[in-house]
Amino acid sequence: MSDDVTSEIIRHFAGYLRLVESDPASRTTYDPFQHAVRSPDYAVDLSPDALPKADVPELASKPLKFTLPATPPAKHLTSPEAPPAPAIDVEAPKAWVRLDDPALVEHAPAAGGAGPMPHPSAQVPAYKVAFEDGGNDKLATVAQTNLIDDDDALVANAGAGVSEMHTADVPEVVADLLGQAKAAVPEDLVPQGHSPLRWQELVEERDAALKEAGGGETVEEGTYVNGVSVADKPPVASERPELPEKGEPGTQVLETGGNKAMNAAVIADLAEATGTLIVLGDYYETNAIVQANVYSDSDQVLPMSAGAGQADTGDNLSLNIAALVAKEVSGQKGDWIGSKGLDVNVTIADGDLFDVKSLTQRNWISDNDEAVQTTSEAFSGTYVGGNTQANQARFVDLANYDVIIVLGDYHDFNMITQTNVILDDDILGTTVSGGEAAGAQHSGRNHLVNDASIENHGTGGFKDVPDALEDLIATINGRGTPSLDDWADFAGAASGRLDVLVVRGDYWDINVISQTNVIVDADVGLQHLAKGGGAQWMNTGGNDAHNSAKIIDMGGIFDQYLGGEHYTDAVMIQAEYIDASAAVVNPDTMALVSEAVAFTGLLDQPMADNCLECVLGRVGHDDMMGAVLT
Repeated sequence: MSDDVTSEIIRHFAGYLRLVESDPASRTTYDPFQHAVRSPDYAVDLSPDALPKADVPELASKPLKFTLPATPPAKHLTSPEAPPAPAIDVEAPKAWVRLDDPALVEHAPAAGGAGPMPHPSAQVPAYKVAFEDGGNDKLATVAQTNLIDDDDALVANAGAGVSEMHTADVPEVVADLLGQAKAAVPEDLVPQGHSPLRWQELVEERDAALKEAGGGETVEEGTYVNGVSVADKPPVASERPELPEKGEPGTQVLETGGNKAMNAAVIADLAEATGTLIVLGDYYETNAIVQANVYSDSDQVLPMSAGAGQADTGDNLSLNIAALVAKEVSGQKGDWIGSKGLDVNVTIADGDLFDVKSLTQRNWISDNDEAVQTTSEAFSGTYVGGNTQANQARFVDLANYDVIIVLGDYHDFNMITQTNVILDDDILGTTVSGGEAAGAQHSGRNHLVNDASIENHGTGGFKDVPDALEDLIATINGRGTPSLDDWADFAGAASGRLDVLVVRGDYWDINVISQTNVIVDADVGLQHLAKGGGAQWMNTGGNDAHNSAKIIDMGGIFDQYLGGEHYTDAVMIQAEYIDASAAVVNPDTMALVSEAVAFTGLLDQPMADNCLECVLGRVGHDDMMGAVLT
């Protein structure tokens, strides 16, 4: 059985958030624009190695591209060092002037000796400042959850009790594995709930503790794999046991594993991609990546199984890959004032401003199968695994302002948590009577991969706030009009328009991604060939749990000013918990075989020399439905 479930959310937004669901309702219900166009369904295109083939990872292989107002060079026409003007549609360079440019002032005294006179060619550019209230909050919480319950029982006698062969309590073991994964996350990074305001409360408490401690931990930039700094990311092996092609009569193929759970997410927080960022209070910066791979792969091969010593167990792949990246954005600053003047639009947020985005992705696959495959004169293929689940989401929050001024504190918090849990404790056995048969038993090769990166883009460091800038801020905070020349050094002033945001309280810039995959695949797989001839192939493992996440956080691109202190903290946790990973061939021939005999109802009959053959050879031997061909 193969149940493929995919959910995907992709949304670009600027100042607000709308969600597009896999099965969208009528747009007249949600969309104020009353578009009567039905949104297409989304699907995740998978590559041959079952990873999402989407454009999400491309951000890792390209420089970040953004758009700022294009401007002429920051020198007047007569300067020999002026670089060539960019290829944009603007007036000739002679139209770009500085009000205090000495080349535009006549030095001959005016009548009465009043001093220099304006040059005849000098024109005072137009200038105005407009104010509005705004700075809307953005609080976004999205949860994507997939659940599959695919516990199959393919035996001749439904009440035979094959499940009792597993001595472990599967729900209890899963709860223990989840508990180990939960323990990997520090308590101060776990909110009381997952709503945006709960995250804001957590960040507030954490930043207060950070200030009291005078700062937090530091982690050098770079890529880390399983706790070790590396130059390049390792390849993620995709080799899996391949299902055999249809073989000769009598061949048996049984697959109870091969489940895949995948999460992929990107938050591109470009709302703060401003030319100039000014914070008069303190700046708190936290980047945290917490990853955990937890699995149990304790396999038991029944005694007397054909080729028990050659069973392919274990060989699991567990990778935690994390990267912390800081990149400075290079480009022409483009300040000064153009001849057309300058329009300044000031938006004032009276109080705190919240920009909080929280994304949660969950996959849960329960695939505990019991399958008994017995003699058949035809090719017999039984496939009761191979389920696939995938979540994909991408948030792109675009910039609106050239200048952001925060009168309070700035709280910059980015966190990714990733967890993979696989329970793959299997019991398997194969027998052949009256001959030899080629066979292969696979019960390991599970893949658990977490891949996360947090990228901070902008200018590095902060400059002190000069007195002239403080005077400008005080003026516009009181809705006054500064002089035109006060804006000349701001990036983007040459475009003729500046959009300015003033936040009178604190600025809360929070991005959180949480991803979890749980695959429960505790199987019992038994095969028997009564006459030999043909081959036996079994796979009870080969499960794949994969998380991929990226947060791109933008700051001031050209200038950053800070009036208070800068507190930083970096958290990097890469944990691996293994309950067991071994091929276990049970030395007690009766310990498990007696359970197998129990479901046949043959406890009162004498045991044959080959106990496993006795059990498997009789179960469904005369029943055409004893083996399921799919």
